[in-house]
Amino acid sequence: MEQHGWTSAEVVSSASHLPRTGLILERYKFGWRTHAAPNPVELSVGRNYFYYAREMAATAVLRWFGFAPTPFLPR
Repeated sequence: MEQHGWTSAEVVSSASHLPRTGLILERYKFGWRTHAAPNPVELSVGRNYFYYAREMAATAVLRWFGFAPTPFLPR
C-alpha cells in the first residue's frame, strides 16, 4: 500500500470473520472499513453457526492473549 501511496482500504469478508478482521486492522496506521459479503446459498445453517463459533473463539483468544509475533503484522 505504501508503494502505491494508498492510505485506506475496504475489506470484504464473511460476516463471521469481521470482528477478528477489525482486531487485525486496528494494528495498522491506515484508514479501513469492513463490509460483510453475502453467504453462499449452498452454506447450511449448521455450517454457518460453526463458522461463527470458530471465529468467536479465535477473536476471544486474540483479545485475551494478544497476537503471536509475526513478520506480517506491525508491532
